[in-house]
Amino acid sequence: MTHLGLPPFFKEGHRWPIIRAIGLALALTLGLTAALVAPNWISQVQLKEGDVSPTDIRAPRKIQYESAVATEDARAAALKTVSPVYLPPDVRLTRQAIKRATEVLDTIDWVRNNPKATTEEKIAMLQGVAELKTLPPAVENLTLSASDGDWQRIKTETLRLLEAAMRQSIREDQVADVRRLLPSLSDLTLPESLANAASEYAGRFLQPNTLLDQTATEGARRAALASVPPTMRTIEKGETILRAGDIVQRASLETLEKLDLLQQGPSWGLMLGTLLFVALSVFSLGLYIANRNPDFWVDWRRMMLAIVVIFSMVVLAKVMMPGRTLMPYLYPGAAAAMLLAVLLEPRFGLATTVLLAVMASFIAGRSFEILVYVLLGGVVASVALWRVERLTAFMWAGLYVSLVQLGTVVAFRVIQGEYDTLGLIELALAAIGSGILATCLTAVGYYLLGNMFDLTTSLRLMELARPDQPILRELQLRAPGTYHHSLIVSNLAEQAAHDIRADALLCRVAAYYHDIGKMKYPQLFIENQLDGVNPHDALEPEVSARYIICHVADGLAMGAQAKLPRSLLEVISQHHGNTLVQFFYVRASQQAAASGRKVDESLFRYPWPRPTTREAAVLMLADCCEAAVRAKRPSSPEEMKQIVRSVIQARLTEGQLSDSPLTLVEVDQVRRSFEAVLQGVYHVRVEYPQLGEESLSGAAEEVASHGMTALPVLSTETGER
Repeated sequence: MTHLGLPPFFKEGHRWPIIRAIGLALALTLGLTAALVAPNWISQVQLKEGDVSPTDIRAPRKIQYESAVATEDARAAALKTVSPVYLPPDVRLTRQAIKRATEVLDTIDWVRNNPKATTEEKIAMLQGVAELKTLPPAVENLTLSASDGDWQRIKTETLRLLEAAMRQSIREDQVADVRRLLPSLSDLTLPESLANAASEYAGRFLQPNTLLDQTATEGARRAALASVPPTMRTIEKGETILRAGDIVQRASLETLEKLDLLQQGPSWGLMLGTLLFVALSVFSLGLYIANRNPDFWVDWRRMMLAIVVIFSMVVLAKVMMPGRTLMPYLYPGAAAAMLLAVLLEPRFGLATTVLLAVMASFIAGRSFEILVYVLLGGVVASVALWRVERLTAFMWAGLYVSLVQLGTVVAFRVIQGEYDTLGLIELALAAIGSGILATCLTAVGYYLLGNMFDLTTSLRLMELARPDQPILRELQLRAPGTYHHSLIVSNLAEQAAHDIRADALLCRVAAYYHDIGKMKYPQLFIENQLDGVNPHDALEPEVSARYIICHVADGLAMGAQAKLPRSLLEVISQHHGNTLVQFFYVRASQQAAASGRKVDESLFRYPWPRPTTREAAVLMLADCCEAAVRAKRPSSPEEMKQIVRSVIQARLTEGQLSDSPLTLVEVDQVRRSFEAVLQGVYHVRVEYPQLGEESLSGAAEEVASHGMTALPVLSTETGER
């Protein structure tokens, strides 16, 4: 028996189920991540800038977004209107240019007057000066052959032209233009050859004297960029984004991306972020299950069922939602909640609904409306199927889902102020269709998945609970006392399970079948010995105990032949645990003491596992409490309560509940439930005085007039349950 807050899967023997559960959780996380980041091949296209559109592409829904492409183009146009800001002309630069020109011209004087150098050597000397490397040959020849007077005139004109040109503002991009204008500024009285030479030399030393003001220019550019607001684009539903044959432009690609219609390459950031998102979601779901239903992790069938349903619904959402207008509202997300509610338990359906709603919202472009739409539909479906006993429950659940989803659609349209009548009708039909589709999927999956994973459904239990079942009819005919005992145990177990929020229907049906093995030798069990003959009087205690113990194995064989669900067979095998057949053990011990023999206790002990579920534990307690109260026939409510307490305490002391998830608080609630039911079944009866035949007839008439009947009195001499 577990303590409060300690799930049973943390016990030493359950390490392998923990490892298995962790492995399945990791597999689910990776699978969901792959499904979320995978491209949607149905609704998305693979295009890049410059491609030719193979078909017409229209917007599936209306969107409004900030266009980075349009904003960038507008800002580029604004930058083109910004002129560079320059500083005033710098006189120091003019002086530096004139100084350099004077130095070079003096060097030319030295070369001209060098008597030892030949003409070729003088030309080489001139080309050794940086500014004179590319002098035209005509200017070089004139420089070396001109008379001193002409050379002086060239020098003077060169400096004058340079000073005149650099008195005006010259920017870096204007140097070439000013250089071309130098001949027009030369002294017209000079010969053309001398004037051209002076212009050539002056152009060599010309340089910008007005520099760019970087700070002011950047400030102007920033101001221009700041003056351009973000460009918003509105795409109407059905608007053509690309026509077949159009050249794909950046703006069209951006629109396709915003509508989630563009297949994009893998992004590590997207993959890692999605993996973290899915891992946190699966971890939260697992934490909830571990707290609310720890036994879930031990049963791999239930885990696999949950994984199959969750993964299938996420993949279906991936197919139906991206880039669609109506399909997200037709998505039957409530089917997952319905299936898990009826195949596992409603609380698990509720928890899974939250996970699926978040996933669907992620797939639908982080849509809050889809989150609410799927969440409310799933919650209503789980609550509506809290207990399924008829197929009509599925239809009612589907109707509730349709109504809630329809209300959600209308509510969001009113909030958004959109009253498009035709669009609202389409969405309403999609919402109703979603409920219908969820119902159909649930009805099909209920039978397919239930059989595939060998799960006991509530409808199957309701079918087995019918008294016209062949095995129950046979039990009623061959072992009527056992049948009556099973009915009372079913009442006890069902009420107790209901009070502790266990599976009350499973407890009731399991109680009907838990003793079917007694049909093989019904006369060996006390409740069927109505003629007062007890066959055990002629048998050795060991033989009697063997017959009593075998009724469990016989019940399992009969149950397997009748194809009872695995959950019922488990309860049949565990309802006695490994308890001792005490009556015959005591008798054997008494006989052994007289003869000096030693009794082998194992021959008198059930060789079956102790209860591992709350339902099996409740049934064990109900079985032994009913048998004890029936045998001892208490004369007062206090005596009956004392019998129930002692029986339950004995099972606790023996450790029969150690493997079950029942807590001490729940055991105490079970005890109170038993006392309340047994109080009505075995109440104290009024002892009628001995009367004559006439008076007895009158008493009988009085009893009948009050609608009272008498229960048969059963012998309690020998025999075991």
